[in-house]
Amino acid sequence: KNSKPGKPKLSKPVSTSENKWRLGLSIGGSTMPRYFDNASDAISDSYKKLKNGFHINAGAHYMLNNSWGIGAEYSFFNSSFSGDMQTQYSPTEFITISEKTRQYINYLGPSVLLVQDLDARRKFTLNESLSVGALFIRLEDQNTFPNVDNCGYTEVANDSLLTGISLACRLGISAEYRLCRKVSVGIGGDFIWCSLKKANYEEKGLNNSSSVNNQELTNAMHLSRIDYSLVLRYHF
Repeated sequence: KNSKPGKPKLSKPVSTSENKWRLGLSIGGSTMPRYFDNASDAISDSYKKLKNGFHINAGAHYMLNNSWGIGAEYSFFNSSFSGDMQTQYSPTEFITISEKTRQYINYLGPSVLLVQDLDARRKFTLNESLSVGALFIRLEDQNTFPNVDNCGYTEVANDSLLTGISLACRLGISAEYRLCRKVSVGIGGDFIWCSLKKANYEEKGLNNSSSVNNQELTNAMHLSRIDYSLVLRYHF
C-alpha cells in the first residue's frame, strides 16, 4: 500500500507579538554635502575633510502593535583633520604651523517607528523612523607654531572652540533580516536636516583670550547629514 506523499513543511512565521521593545544600533560612514555651501572658495582642502566622518546611531522603541512604535533616538558623529603648512616668517625664513581640528555632533530626540513585514514568515522587514529633536555641535581647533624672541624658541598654541545647539529632523530607513526571534541584522540609511544660525565662540592665545555667546552667524552652518550603516536590532 503506497503512502501518499506528505505536504512540504513550511516554517512558521516569527512571532513578534510578545516582543514589545526594540533596541537598534547602527554604525557606518557619513557625509554632509552642504557643509561648505557658505564657505570661501579659497578654503583649504584639509578643512573639507570635516564633512566626511564616522557615526554611531542608537534607538529604543516600545511597540504599540506589530507595526507602530514610539521611543527615542540618539546619534553621534565625529570627523577631524590635522596637518602642517609653511608660512614666511622673514625674507629668508619659513616656519611650520601645525593645525588640529576635531568636530563632534550629537543628536537626541523622540521618534516614531513603522515596521512593515515583507514576507509571510516575517523574516524580512522594512523599518522607517521619523524623529524631531536637538542637535549639538562642538568644533575644536588648535594652531601650534614656533615663537622666536630674545629668550629663545618656544611653541605657542592658539585654541578656538565653537559650540551650538539647533532644532533638527531625522529620517531613517533600514531593510533587515530576522536571524531569530530576538535578533535582526540589515543595512540602513538616515538623513538629518539641520541649519545652525547661532553659536558660542571662544578663543585663547598666548597673550589674549575672547569669547562671545549666542552670536548670530553671518552665514548659517549647514549641518544636514547622510548616514549609511550596518544595522543590528534586538527584540525583547
